[in-house]
Amino acid sequence: MIKTRADNKRLMRKLKSHGSVIHWETASMDTLGLMVCECSKKDGETIKIRVFMTKEELPKEKQNLW
Repeated sequence: MIKTRADNKRLMRKLKSHGSVIHWETASMDTLGLMVCECSKKDGETIKIRVFMTKEELPKEKQNLW
């Protein structure tokens, strides 16, 4: 699945890789309805991204944010 970041770069992730790329414990929803998540890159840098996700794409414990 390909999602677009706020800076127009593309974020590639697999549907089942919720725990490995995006830190769901710090996820929140902004006023535009975009998920704001911290994301770890391979070099260890952590960035904040905004992605549009449907309720079904979110992990069960974060679906209340939608």
